[in-house]
Amino acid sequence: MTGALEERYSFADALAVGTYLNIFTRNCDWVRMANLAQMVNAIAPIVTSGEAAAVQPIWYPVLLHSQAALDLAVDVFVDGPTVSPELPAGASRWPFRIADLAPFSLIDAATTVSANSVSAHKVAVTLVNRSPEDELAEVLLRDRAFDGPATIRTVTTARPGDARTLPDVETAQLEEGSETTKDGVVAIRLPPRSFTVIEAAMTSR
Repeated sequence: MTGALEERYSFADALAVGTYLNIFTRNCDWVRMANLAQMVNAIAPIVTSGEAAAVQPIWYPVLLHSQAALDLAVDVFVDGPTVSPELPAGASRWPFRIADLAPFSLIDAATTVSANSVSAHKVAVTLVNRSPEDELAEVLLRDRAFDGPATIRTVTTARPGDARTLPDVETAQLEEGSETTKDGVVAIRLPPRSFTVIEAAMTSR
């Protein structure tokens, strides 16, 4: 039986978490630490019962960010379609509305790179596709070139009929693959409403 403090998260919440983590990365000059308050039960990404444990959709962006994040955050610029939410007047009792920050890019992005060292430099790009449609993303490196194929990991909402470890805990779908690169460009198709991590080695041009 679900306790009074236990939250159940949807995949929309996972996209929000992925966006928050991107924002923290882009603003790491003043966001020095960000913690997830609870990890198990209550308002947490991991849910347990007497017989099983399951991860909620918000677990995946936390996991992938933590695995992919490198030493330094670098500037990222997104050029593409935008969206502006339209909310009816009086929809919120707060004086500041999220729509005041619009327009928002359909693709939210953050990028980290490895620090200078004798080993190969690496780059990790985290992308949230907020669009209900596929979006073609081209990642271009400035003054660098990719060195070999890029590793791609993408999280999407569960398919209809996918089995659940716990009946009231929504699942998500994680797919892994690779994509060829050319000089400083890698082009991938982002599934609708998805979270994607691109990891690759890079060299100077």
